[in-house]
Amino acid sequence: MMIDEFQSRFNVLNETNQRFEFLWGSNLVRLTTEDCVNCVNSLIGFYPEDFDKESFVREIKFLPTALTPFLKQTTLEETTPMDVLNTLTKSGLNSQFHNVVIALQIFLTLPVSVASS
Repeated sequence: MMIDEFQSRFNVLNETNQRFEFLWGSNLVRLTTEDCVNCVNSLIGFYPEDFDKESFVREIKFLPTALTPFLKQTTLEETTPMDVLNTLTKSGLNSQFHNVVIALQIFLTLPVSVASS
């Protein structure tokens, strides 16, 4: 029973990770515009009240270009969700990438909220 519970939780966390992973790392470089639109639509399907679809798609298209000049210690392909969020915040770009910041904040706080007593 305990193993089943661990597998169930792992599967949920893995699905969540896949839902958000277009926002960082090599996915920012390799995804096509169509892939990005599909990923944004999928995420909005789970969080319909939190995002503006049109501006979110524009933000995702421009995100790699905006982040690259600010990455000092790593390449865009190696970025983590926290790297992307920190870079946007430290560079003052968080207001231009409002939907991306919200998505990263949701993702980075989810692991804390799935624990149960």
